[in-house]
Amino acid sequence: MPAVTRRGGRRRGCLALLGFMIGFPVTIVALIGLYVGVEQRLAVDDPVTCGDDPMPRAGYVCLNGGDTYDNIVKERHEDYERSPYMIAISAGVVLVAVPLAVWSLRVLRSTDF
Repeated sequence: MPAVTRRGGRRRGCLALLGFMIGFPVTIVALIGLYVGVEQRLAVDDPVTCGDDPMPRAGYVCLNGGDTYDNIVKERHEDYERSPYMIAISAGVVLVAVPLAVWSLRVLRSTDF
């Protein structure tokens, strides 16, 4: 005899389990994306350093990063210009993934498999 289920049955419980397995990791990754986007917005004006020392502007290649001062500044400005898109996409994913994860937890708590 099959198990007695409440509020939707086994199919709904399986969908909730799938939503849980997708919703929580996607939420974590999206929150990391938000953090990186905000960090790129704020790091554009930080001084360029090689190790702990400030990096000279001309004729010097940092062995840690392997790039010149001008290239590092150029990369920072490119990251700065891309960061609003990263923030917007990550926020959109969070707005979709969090309700999915919350719904799946509610269904998993109320369903007997």
